Amino acid sequence: MKISGSRSSKSPLFWAVWLIKVLVCQLIVVTLAITGYYVLINHSLLYSLFLCCPMLTYVFMFGPTIKPLYHKMFVWPAPVSDRPVPRQRHKDIDILFHNCSMNPDIVRQEVEVLKRDFNQRIKQILFNSLLTAYYMTFIPLCFAQHVQNSCQTCWNTLYYDTWWVGQHVCITWVSAFLIFMVHFLPPKYLDLLHRCAQHLGRWQKVEGRHAHVPYNAWSELTVWPQGALVKHVRGLFKAEGVNVTAEPGNSMHGRFYFFFHQPMRVVNWLLILTWLLVGYQFFSLIQSTEWNHIICVALMMFCNYYTLFKLLRDRIILSKAYKEENGADQF
Repeated sequence: MKISGSRSSKSPLFWAVWLIKVLVCQLIVVTLAITGYYVLINHSLLYSLFLCCPMLTYVFMFGPTIKPLYHKMFVWPAPVSDRPVPRQRHKDIDILFHNCSMNPDIVRQEVEVLKRDFNQRIKQILFNSLLTAYYMTFIPLCFAQHVQNSCQTCWNTLYYDTWWVGQHVCITWVSAFLIFMVHFLPPKYLDLLHRCAQHLGRWQKVEGRHAHVPYNAWSELTVWPQGALVKHVRGLFKAEGVNVTAEPGNSMHGRFYFFFHQPMRVVNWLLILTWLLVGYQFFSLIQSTEWNHIICVALMMFCNYYTLFKLLRDRIILSKAYKEENGADQF
């Protein structure tokens, strides 16, 4: 995707790049075929099938497509209405940007597109973190057990620490999850979600004892101010937010506003999880006495320190940026 060379089919560079791509792909396929053959002849079929389990997870999460394997940037879905969503072109990829529209249809359409993209990013995060933990921790342990069973002389010499193994698998998964969260949810993207949530707003359902309060009939073409009371088929609702364009009783709109109307909420949650993980690893490092445990925990802590540093840096920069922005708005 990155190496394209010349775009003209008449250029020698174009065919040279394509030839290199074909040779590299063939080399990878041949290497995988050879290693797969040796795995099949040296291990049982059950252990060999363990290597293919992530393929089933991938198909279940993404379907029969290979684009999520190499697409770092997401192609935005088509608009759900005839009114166009603002887009920018960047290297043949459509990237959505927020334009602070006061049109309720445009806002709800933008929320729908952002929700789809956010769900795709979460799928990528979960799949890649599970894939990392699966191949880095679980698969080696499975083949270690198979080696133990096939070697009778090693039956009483291979010690299997179940508690440490389970802890290592969980810590690896959480660490990979945090790294991918930082990668797929950068501050610019979270700011985009926050600004869209500010225009969306939220409706809080009003109890029946307040039904005598004057209200208006909800209209999908109206931008409702904060505190407005409207009557919907799902009941009586009160507007919450500076501008409210959400649909009353729509759970997706409520969740979107809850997660992103506070610009620092997601970053704070990730920081808390990272601090807890680093604290647990530090406690585990103090309690460890075996050299392999010490090295393992120290290396994992080094990776998590990078995640912690990046989150702290983003937290400080974003807090100052939003503070200055709010001060400028008040002025």
